[in-house]
Amino acid sequence: MNPYSNFFYNAEKNPEKTALIYYGKSISYGQLANDIRCYTSVFYNLGLRAGDTVTLSLPTTPESIVVTYALNMIGVLVCFVDVRFTARQISSIVRRTNSKMLFIMNFQTKAIARRARKMSVEHIVVLRGVESLPKSISFWYSFGDYLNGRHRHFRSDKRFKHWNELSTTIHFSDVPIYEWPANSSQFIFQTSGTTGKAKSVLISAENLYNGILDYPNMTNDYSPDDKILCIMPLFTLFGFQSSVFAPLNFGNTIDIVPIWEISDFIKIICAHRPQHIHSVPSHWESIFDKKNSNADLSFLKTAIVAGDIVKPDFEKAINDYLKTHGHKYSIRKAYGMTETSGLVAHTFNDDKNKYEFGFSGKVADNLKVQICENEICVLTATKSIGYLNNPDATTLLLRKHDDGLTWLHTGDTGHFDEQGNLYITGRLKNMIVRYDGSKIFPSEIENAFLKHPDIQNCAVVGAPDKKHPQSYLPWAFVTLKKNSHKNEDNLHKFAKKVLPEYLLPYKILIIKEIPLTKVGKTDYSKLLETIKTKQK
Repeated sequence: MNPYSNFFYNAEKNPEKTALIYYGKSISYGQLANDIRCYTSVFYNLGLRAGDTVTLSLPTTPESIVVTYALNMIGVLVCFVDVRFTARQISSIVRRTNSKMLFIMNFQTKAIARRARKMSVEHIVVLRGVESLPKSISFWYSFGDYLNGRHRHFRSDKRFKHWNELSTTIHFSDVPIYEWPANSSQFIFQTSGTTGKAKSVLISAENLYNGILDYPNMTNDYSPDDKILCIMPLFTLFGFQSSVFAPLNFGNTIDIVPIWEISDFIKIICAHRPQHIHSVPSHWESIFDKKNSNADLSFLKTAIVAGDIVKPDFEKAINDYLKTHGHKYSIRKAYGMTETSGLVAHTFNDDKNKYEFGFSGKVADNLKVQICENEICVLTATKSIGYLNNPDATTLLLRKHDDGLTWLHTGDTGHFDEQGNLYITGRLKNMIVRYDGSKIFPSEIENAFLKHPDIQNCAVVGAPDKKHPQSYLPWAFVTLKKNSHKNEDNLHKFAKKVLPEYLLPYKILIIKEIPLTKVGKTDYSKLLETIKTKQK
């Protein structure tokens, strides 16, 4: 299967139509298709072949899209990694996937260089994010790299290359286009899954393609001439599938905004005037700012919100804002997960139950959902292949039921009402969702802290974020070993060394002992009471 056949059909049919807009620069379908074909030759001539793996730690840019498509065209498995991951995390994933190439951003160069010896990659390609922009801009970024000392690593380790060095190797050769076998892994996305431990999810071409079939039906007044605002990152399945793969498959224009502040959310929408946008609930918190009181959103057709449960009062506030600012529809909520490779359920504009907690609407076409001991289980052609090198977790995720069919266990709890509407009531594991959509499991922080020689025990709990009422922040409670003289400032410094920024605890509190329930488990309710006291 070639998942990009529809894109190339669009490029052949309408080569002058704008495919991408990046900081005001337009890239046509014809130009994008030509760039992809060029880099299939580059990668093939560098020795990459079907079955190899390449890791990408990149935001959404024209180059990261070209890399993804070109690698897949020759049968290379693409492993996406969050650009906020530490060098240690990236290095671990590179080794685990046996990647032959690594793509990173320039600000990651120094940290990756320190761990490069442990990586067996043949090439480390560095991008600055301005490669598609005028050369005058690229020059100043290059000059900044020189002042920062990043250029030294290119001399000491010949595997390091800038993107523009790859472009000098372009020469067309007869590159065979790879037809992906059914149910073969084509992408790897990182997720905490249902157990709270970091895992790599294997996604096939069929998973990805079947996951977008309902895309036009999910949007209001859909047209191939519509523009999609791409603010979700490429390294998440939600971002890649909804804001890159689906629009290019259906012939839309993608307006890419890779770096932005949540406080400017409405300002960005008004500046770019898209017809459709995909977002997470916390993106909408800035609508209450006075600077957004006069915004005109009459051009917007669909505002899709996914990634977390939207609290009823907050949802109503969003819809009231949209209605009074020219948008004639309500937000469309979507429920899914990386492992389902797409949509499980979604709401409609006329849903009567929209303001009930956890309401997620009707189950999407072509899949089935059942509740098994309070857990939501899904039967769908979009279910992932499983987890890379993790058969135990895969067995927990994909289970054969009494009907002889393999169902995906989501790890979410829920129920149906009498009308067949699905409700998400919680998570089997105590996940913390930050204001920027980052999903944190307490064990990720606890395990890192327990490696500190002075820490006896650690418990992490999510507490409401006062600045972002839809979201939560991790608080870490720590007990120290006898004779330790560490203080909270010491522990914060330690955390910054071992954890990526999005996992850093909001507060670290040293306490005498971790409170326990009668059965000996951590008493999170008492920890939350302590937080309430501290917040007063």
